[in-house]
Order: sequence, then structure tokens, then C-alpha cells
Amino acid sequence: MPNQMIRDIAAGTRAPTGTDIAAIRAHIANAGFDPASSYLADRRVLGLPWSDGAAIEHGDRIPTAELHYLRHVVAQREWPPRTSPAEYVDSLRELADIPRTGILISEIPPFGWHVAIVGRSGRWQGPRGFEWMLVEYRVNSGHWATGFQVRDGLLFFISRRIKRWLRLPT
Repeated sequence: MPNQMIRDIAAGTRAPTGTDIAAIRAHIANAGFDPASSYLADRRVLGLPWSDGAAIEHGDRIPTAELHYLRHVVAQREWPPRTSPAEYVDSLRELADIPRTGILISEIPPFGWHVAIVGRSGRWQGPRGFEWMLVEYRVNSGHWATGFQVRDGLLFFISRRIKRWLRLPT
């Protein structure tokens, strides 16, 4: 039901209620990264250590959650030092649950509708992190697409995306 509700709100055929927004938040908080999905290692993670200490090599397949953790927590140091993979995921779930965060619905070709939950990084801001962070949910897959700290702040959201703020972040 939440995915169809999101599509209807995005299409303008449904006006979001407070109950709808709460349902969207809860749905996204529980979605997580797709546990069955993995990607080839890219330049951002080559040479970084796997959990067993071996270096990631070209051609290695990395589970989606671990890939985003390596990119944003380890390589780019957006989260505090020693943040674990579980804490990274928990920080994104926590963000989706905070009522004062922003909710943005946007269309990203060719992936379709996305919902970004946007809020302040707070205690999760690392040495090379930024004031705002987001967790982005892909409606078509039913899972998170990414989670990172936004270098350009709220200016990041002024783009060519077709978008609709359901709630501005505070």
C-alpha cells in the first residue's frame, strides 16, 4: 500500500495526510538496502578492506549495504570514525523516523519515483561529513537506493528532478 500511495501523491491524484506521511516514514525506515542485491566494486572502494581484512579488488561483488557503507563511512569519512556497518544502517533508519525531517518525492529517470528523507546529520556527522544527510528510497525496488551526507546542503535538491516536497526539513 505505501508504494501505491507514494505514486498517487507523486501524480497529484492524492493529497497527503499526516497519517500518510507517518506511513511513508515507517515504510522507508523499515525498507533497508536490498539484501539480495550486489554491485561490482567501483573506484571509490577498490583497495578498501573487506571485513576479513583482504583488499577489495576490481570485479569483486559487494552487497549493496556494504558498498554504501564503504563509500560514505570508510572512504569519504562522512560518519564518525569507528561507525560500524550496523550503526550506519541504524542512522538511516533513525533519520526516516524523525518527524521534523523533510520528505521529498522526485522522479529520477530511468529509475522512477524516489522518496528522500532529509535531515540534519547531528551526532552522525564525521570528519568529512556535512550538515544534512539523506536516505533515499526507490519505489520500484521497495528498498533504499542510497544514504549519504549531502555536500551541497539543501542546494543539492535544486536539480532537474521532477519533485514535490511533502515536508520541508527543519
